[in-house]
Amino acid sequence: MVASMSVEEQPRVVSLGLASALQLSRAAVCFGASMVEDPVLLWATDGKQPASSVAFYTKMAEVFFNAMGDRSWCWALEAPPQANALPGDLDAHTPQSVCLACEVPRAYPSDWQLLCAGMLGLGLSCPSWRCVRMFVYLTPEFQKRHKAYHQAHGPFVYIAAFGTRPKLWGRGRGSQLMSAVLQHADARGMHCYLEASSADSRRFYARHGFALLEEMCVLPPTAADAATAPLLYIMARPPRGAGGAGGGGGGRDDVEQTAGPGAGEAGALVAMAATDGDAAGPKAVAAAAPAASTKQPPQPQPQQEQEQQTAAAAAGSGQAEKAARQGDEQV
Repeated sequence: MVASMSVEEQPRVVSLGLASALQLSRAAVCFGASMVEDPVLLWATDGKQPASSVAFYTKMAEVFFNAMGDRSWCWALEAPPQANALPGDLDAHTPQSVCLACEVPRAYPSDWQLLCAGMLGLGLSCPSWRCVRMFVYLTPEFQKRHKAYHQAHGPFVYIAAFGTRPKLWGRGRGSQLMSAVLQHADARGMHCYLEASSADSRRFYARHGFALLEEMCVLPPTAADAATAPLLYIMARPPRGAGGAGGGGGGRDDVEQTAGPGAGEAGALVAMAATDGDAAGPKAVAAAAPAASTKQPPQPQPQQEQEQQTAAAAAGSGQAEKAARQGDEQV
């Protein structure tokens, strides 16, 4: 039996905008751990270097944080101060889920800022030659797509990395954090954009309102091994609610600011965060508008039939809720 948590024990969403160096380091560790089953590096390393892959993604998050002068779109889901560590897992002070994001183009870095933040060292730490090739190919490809999306929609929030500690997958932690981030974007009328790293990621983001824009390959389509590469899903979500302020509320009052020394260095965004790919070319996905319908008054039904329909609806609701939580944190 699992004991329920009190309100005081519930994890809380905090901003990393003014986080200390230690807090940022812990957030990077959380993201690295969340990518232990990432299909991109599993493919790139033939599944032989999981520890190196985790270390690579941890370093990637560190570069991201060090590069950014404005971390106001970076968030973490943290346990309360009195919480105990999970058995066999990271310490209780490591975030349960993290979101590394920035506003494009305002907070998007230059190539020089990327180099100053450690991008070269990140490239040298790639666990395989395939990983290096992906890194070199995807960075300019991502930047080109970011520019096109900005031209079409104006400034947007780029979610470069998002992940939850493996011990907490399937418990709704990722959904709790993502909902807070999206409420923040809705309140400011901003689009959100990301590159999902797996089919599970794609389903997770789709449940939060993201639509597929394109599928691409992590290597040039002409590469000899492109046909075996995993999929990369480019997705976006427009702001919801009247005037962009809808979507269930949110904003500054729903998060806690985490402050401390060592807050920021001028920097840059890691373009490759949490990615994978496919040999297929771009695929546009359009959503069809629902057809108008005329609502008819309900007709009387026998009591037994009504009871059966009520029971079926309740069962379906439970199954839908369960399905919505599956793969919730594997992003």
